[in-house]
Amino acid sequence: MRFLLRVVLIAGLLLIAWPWIPARLRPASTAAVPARTIQIAGGAAVALAIALALATRRRRDGEADDAAEIRARLADAGFRFTDLDRGWQAEGLWQKERVVVRKVSDVHATRFGRPWTLLITLPGTPREPWPFLPDQGGIVERGNGTFTVVAADLGLAGRSARLGSRLDHLLAARE
Repeated sequence: MRFLLRVVLIAGLLLIAWPWIPARLRPASTAAVPARTIQIAGGAAVALAIALALATRRRRDGEADDAAEIRARLADAGFRFTDLDRGWQAEGLWQKERVVVRKVSDVHATRFGRPWTLLITLPGTPREPWPFLPDQGGIVERGNGTFTVVAADLGLAGRSARLGSRLDHLLAARE
């Protein structure tokens, strides 16, 4: 696909430069076509190639890499994984406490303008006042002896290494 886009771009640029190409190098079949028409077609080809290149460009893989790094860190700690509709769930022990970490693409991710975020379910009740900012550990749910926080900032590029210390701090901030 990239090769085809480059060919279309080069062809479009050649068509734009049509008046400056010597007549002996031009195909005979184009003699009856006005140069301005050929330039307009070249401009359209260039615009099309640029639009297609932008539409099909490779996305930055940092977020996928960060999610893989988080998953690997949890797997190293002995967590069991379950695939979900739009993400995964990891269950295991962290500091001898049962913790559930979910990577999801849902309303919580949309709220922070992220393609995905982590939801962390911890045992106990949160301490008052809660010491975390909403994107670092905002409480989104309270249940029977558990509560769930969103950790949207761990999905930002380069922040996945903070997972271990964030889990330590979240567990310390319980009653």
